Amino acid sequence: MNNPMNQFVFVDRIQTELEIFLQNPELSPAVLCFYGYPGIGKTSFAKYWAGQVASDVVYEPMNEKQNATKGADVISCSVSLIPFVNSEEKPLSRVTVLDEFHNLAPKQQDSFKVALESLSETERVIICLNTDSSKPLKRQLTTPILSRCHAIDFDVRQSELAEFMRKCQARYSFLERDQIRRLVPDQRAMTRENKLAEARKRLRVA
Repeated sequence: MNNPMNQFVFVDRIQTELEIFLQNPELSPAVLCFYGYPGIGKTSFAKYWAGQVASDVVYEPMNEKQNATKGADVISCSVSLIPFVNSEEKPLSRVTVLDEFHNLAPKQQDSFKVALESLSETERVIICLNTDSSKPLKRQLTTPILSRCHAIDFDVRQSELAEFMRKCQARYSFLERDQIRRLVPDQRAMTRENKLAEARKRLRVA
């Protein structure tokens, strides 16, 4: 049986923790924070996990002006839910994904405090945000929100680079090693370039 995690490329440190939440969603923290460089799979995994473990999912990109002022209403307002049409009973009732959370001003971020404290036992929130060396997590997220989160660093550490390269070569098989090295850690770009390389190869063969 194929491991559903094979559709993602994460180093073992990250994959092990995410698999625990996938296999035991009821044990997951109420508020998760996925952070790291853009394009490394934070939002993709958040959406995937939510769809697997929750009956209802709400996805709200915080880079849209109309969402930047909603505050806690984003979590509590049921009309914004995106129902997954699936009769299978799931362990969680709702997962809310708040994407691009770093785009909110500090006061806007802090408007979520009460809602994050008021989640039911079967509700979860995932906060996704971009960080880098000049804008670490503590500068991108306010202290009150950070203190309510279980944060997972999606970035590839220097000691994990060889492992990550091996996995990327297996996943993006139409790319040369030098191409992958140039694009690391942006898997969004790797996926795009791999599809183009595959198309070129098919045209040459035809």
